Amino acid sequence: MHSGAGVTDVELASRESARLVLSGPAGGVIGAFEAAVEAAGSSAVDAEIGDPVRVISLDMGGTSTDVCLCDGEIPLTPTSVVGDIPIRFPSVDIHTVGAGGGSVAWIDDGGVLRVGPESAGAHPGPVAYGRGGTRPTVTDAN
Repeated sequence: MHSGAGVTDVELASRESARLVLSGPAGGVIGAFEAAVEAAGSSAVDAEIGDPVRVISLDMGGTSTDVCLCDGEIPLTPTSVVGDIPIRFPSVDIHTVGAGGGSVAWIDDGGVLRVGPESAGAHPGPVAYGRGGTRPTVTDAN
């Protein structure tokens, strides 16, 4: 899968790895949209009212929470920015709105609560998972 909601092969992915940067979140949007379309009757248009299926996807991963507004289709954007780096390949129009469930909470030198970008990962994970994690995360706060 690549960030533009399609598939790629190993050769192209190795030559143009920037196409893969948002592939995980793009997969989340595709899954959410397809589930909504199926619930609406297997068409991107709601059969009962004739309007496009409108979906807001929310994908909370380990390090970020990403959202996407699908108004009858999966929206694409010609460029995206990750950190401060522009990615000039079409990708699903995803917006990061917050930290993910594994993001570690910490106190900075000024005494201010911060969250992320470090993540507890899957192992040991958040304290609440009971797998040996000792640092508080967004999941623990929830």
